[in-house]
Amino acid sequence: MHGSLFSCQDNQGTDLSRKYHVSSSVLNQRFNSGESASEFNEKAVVPVFLRAEEFDSKVAVLTQHGQYTYDDLLHYSANLARDITVFVQKWTDLNPKRKAAGRSDGLPLAGERIAFLCDNNLSYVVAQWAVWLCGAIAVPLCKSHPTSELQYFVQDSGACVVLCTETFEDKCKDLAGNIKVPCKVIPQDSFSGDFDTSISAWTDKSDVFGKRVMRGVMYDALATNSYRDRKAVIIYTSGTTGRPKVNTCELILLYLLLILK
Repeated sequence: MHGSLFSCQDNQGTDLSRKYHVSSSVLNQRFNSGESASEFNEKAVVPVFLRAEEFDSKVAVLTQHGQYTYDDLLHYSANLARDITVFVQKWTDLNPKRKAAGRSDGLPLAGERIAFLCDNNLSYVVAQWAVWLCGAIAVPLCKSHPTSELQYFVQDSGACVVLCTETFEDKCKDLAGNIKVPCKVIPQDSFSGDFDTSISAWTDKSDVFGKRVMRGVMYDALATNSYRDRKAVIIYTSGTTGRPKVNTCELILLYLLLILK
C-alpha cells in the first residue's frame, strides 16, 4: 500500500481517510512498513468519543432536562476537557511540587488520573468522556460511599484533580482539601440545550493542546493505534478483609464490549 491517504481502503472497500480522518503521513508510514489497510482496520481500537462522529445527529442521552445527540455529547466533553486541562495547569503553576505527567502527544494531562463524582445524568457521561479526551484515566466515585472512603480512592489512585457537579461540591471540596488536590466544580447549567459547535474545543485551535485542534490530536493517536494500550478506568471494588481493591480497565476492553453488543 502506498501513495496518498485517499487511496487507502480496508477489506470492505471503505476509504480509511473518511472512516478515521487520520493524517496521510502517519498512515503512509504504517503502510510503507508493510502493514496493509485491512490489517490496520482489524487492529485499530477506536474509542467511543471518536465513534460519536459516525452518529452525530442521533440521540445519545435522554434525561429529565431533554435529549442530547452524539454531537452535543462530543462537543460538551471536548470543552470540559479543555477547561479541566487549563484548571489543572493553573493549579500546578501555583503548586510546582505537583506537576502533571503529560506526554509529547499534545495532551498535558495524558496518563494522569482524574476522579469525578457526578449526578446520574448527562454530566456523568460528559465527565467520563472529558477525562478520556484529556488522555487521562477516569476514577469514578460513588455518591453512596462515605467521604473518608472517597478520599482514600482519590489519594490511592493519585488523582491530579477531583471533578464534581454542584450537588457534591461541599463533599468533594472537603475531601480534596484534606489531601491537597484541586477540585473543579461543573456548573449546573453547563449542559442546557443544543451545543453551539461554532465555539467548540473539538474543532478550534487551542494553546492548551500546542496550538492544535483537539480532533486532530485524537485522530493522530488513532493512526498510531496508541488507544490499544491506554488505560481507561480505575474502579475500586469492595474489600472483604481490608481496603477496597483496585481494578484497571483499558480502552481496548471498553472497545471490545462496545463492538460485541
